[in-house]
Amino acid sequence: VLDLAVNLEDRVADNNSKFDITESESLLAGRNFGIAPDVQTGPNGHLFVVSLSNGAVYEIFRR
Repeated sequence: VLDLAVNLEDRVADNNSKFDITESESLLAGRNFGIAPDVQTGPNGHLFVVSLSNGAVYEIFRR
C-alpha cells in the first residue's frame, strides 16, 4: 500500500505545466539522471536507474 500525499488521493498527478512537480513531488526518487530509459526494482528492493546520457546505472535506497 502506497502512502500517497493528499494531492494524489485521486492517483493522478495533475501538474500545472511540464516541469511543475506540485502533485508528483512525493513520487520523486532523484534528479539529474539524464536520459533514463529504464527503472527497475532489484531483488534487494532498491531502485536501479539506467542513464544513457551519463553512462551509468544508479542504485537508489533508503538511508
